[in-house]
Amino acid sequence: MTFPRLRLSASAVGVLILGACAGTPPPTTVKVLPAPGAPSPEAASAQLDRAEADLRAGRYDRALEGFSAVHRMNEANARARIGLAEAHLALGNPDMAIRIFDGWEAPAAYRATVAQDKGISWLLTGENDKARSLLTEAVGTDMGLWRAWTALAMLHDRSKDWDQADLCFKQASMANPRSGAVFNNHGMSLMLRGRVDDAIREFRQAIQIEPGLKTALDNLALATALEGRYEMAMAAVPSDKLPATMNNAGFAALSRGDLVRAEDLFTQAVKSSPRHFSQAEENLRWLHYIKSNADPSS
Repeated sequence: MTFPRLRLSASAVGVLILGACAGTPPPTTVKVLPAPGAPSPEAASAQLDRAEADLRAGRYDRALEGFSAVHRMNEANARARIGLAEAHLALGNPDMAIRIFDGWEAPAAYRATVAQDKGISWLLTGENDKARSLLTEAVGTDMGLWRAWTALAMLHDRSKDWDQADLCFKQASMANPRSGAVFNNHGMSLMLRGRVDDAIREFRQAIQIEPGLKTALDNLALATALEGRYEMAMAAVPSDKLPATMNNAGFAALSRGDLVRAEDLFTQAVKSSPRHFSQAEENLRWLHYIKSNADPSS
């Protein structure tokens, strides 16, 4: 049985490629912030170092400011252009990354990275064929591009080519064994196949590497609930995140056919937080529809 109208809380089942994408709608023009004057090469390099550190640390708006300032003064600066595109990707604006790279011939030393970033951008906009071509080019040039391997694995997930997906995730983890995102995404791939126990193992590995990785924490709670361990799924969840987890646990209960427990969890989510009221209430309405149309003999 499938439940196409059910709604999970947005933080769960998310995937990470470049940072924790916020999913905000892309603006209509490339955001380039003004800088007071042209920096010296040394000052520009230092500013780019700070922006790249901000990007790695998840301070995406600050990174965007730093890359924008240098890019505005020197559009030929490859680090600034690539960093600007990656900051937009991290903020959930793949269309902006595509626009930033459009018509630009990257220097030879950066071509593999640019192919990776463009491929990820096309993947996130649903252009699978364009994404596959660029990502294959990227890893063919530099096998250490773990984000490209992860994105290729996600492409294979979309076509249910699980063996190829596993191979790509393995390459990604070899290229960057300290990335929680790789293990989180592999866990999601395993959940798509119904291998919940294996998915839980991957989510735990992601959290061990990056204890604050919210997407992996949410996915671990969802996977635990899919096994019917609802209380355990919610046990380690902070109180402010509990309503979303209750909603997702209700989804898990419903997918298991446990209608009574699903109704209880959705109801708790509705009562616990006005923020999740409409989401959980929509799920409750769908649950009541299922119950009212259930075959009594089944």
